[in-house]
Amino acid sequence: MFHFFKFSMKDTGETDVILGIKIIRNNDDICLSQSHYIEKVLGGFKYQNCSPVATSFDLIYKLA
Repeated sequence: MFHFFKFSMKDTGETDVILGIKIIRNNDDICLSQSHYIEKVLGGFKYQNCSPVATSFDLIYKLA
């Protein structure tokens, strides 16, 4: 048995953030970023001024 729900909606144009993911459009490219969300989480734990560190990575794995 299926239940159908009706929602009212309106078009507010192109979005720049959805579900915590920032959408950046350049010509024909689309880039997705969560950097603003990460900064918000770091700020919540008082780590917004921490310094990044290198993390080892096994070169046997190839990223596509």
